Parts: sequence; C-alpha cells; structure tokens
Amino acid sequence: MGCPIIHVSTAALTLTQKIPAGPGFQVPFAQVIHQQVQIPTIAVGLISEPLQAKTILASHQANAIAIGRAIMHNPH
Repeated sequence: MGCPIIHVSTAALTLTQKIPAGPGFQVPFAQVIHQQVQIPTIAVGLISEPLQAKTILASHQANAIAIGRAIMHNPH
C-alpha cells in the first residue's frame, strides 16, 4: 500500500496491558514485524544510549531508532 516505514510501539494505552519495560523492550516487536512484512521499521522503547542504538541497527533488529525520553531529558 506504499507504506515506506513502520514505527513500532506497543503503546501501553490501557492498564490491562502487561508488557515488561526495560532497555530496548520494544525492539523485538520491530524485528518481527520487519521479518514478516519486509517493510523497514523504527524501534523505540527505553533506547537511551548511543551504543545501544548502534547495536540494534548493526544487528538488523530495526532499520531506524526513535529516541524520545533521553532527548526530552537532555535536549543538548
């Protein structure tokens, strides 16, 4: 349908979701989605260190990284 990339998040929109949070906890979802649909993915989920992001990309777990909280805490 022309989707160039998928930004993957489990969202945690309700209190009933039980997704354990930890560094990179959403990365496996991005990896599986990419493998299944062959569309590049953006990984999120407590990715806060440059080496962590580099490792995710180098191991082909995702095609891009979105870093939110780390940038909000230190925008410089």
